[in-house]
Amino acid sequence: MVAWWSRTRLELYDTQRELVIEKSTDVLTGLFNRRKLYEQLQSMGKQARPEPSGVLMMDVDHFKQINDSLGHKAGDDCLRGIGQILQTYSQNYQLKFYRYGGDEFMATAGLIC
Repeated sequence: MVAWWSRTRLELYDTQRELVIEKSTDVLTGLFNRRKLYEQLQSMGKQARPEPSGVLMMDVDHFKQINDSLGHKAGDDCLRGIGQILQTYSQNYQLKFYRYGGDEFMATAGLIC
């Protein structure tokens, strides 16, 4: 039997872990959010010696037309799909993807990941 204080500590640890994830993750896409991007860029600027790295910004062309013609649920579904595709790239390459806002995404590459 687990003592009540052990269970409480485990629950507190789980809650703290969830808060850290929520703080750095975009709810809709599951990608990192803009806050996490800024943290990564700050750490890149603090490197003792420059390392090869890169930043890429992209947006979805004509995304407003999807929302206007098919509705916001279809737009959200589209963004979720984009998030899944970018997560696959994250797993296969040394990249981290972030939802910058709306239909804008950024990626960091190299040793800053």
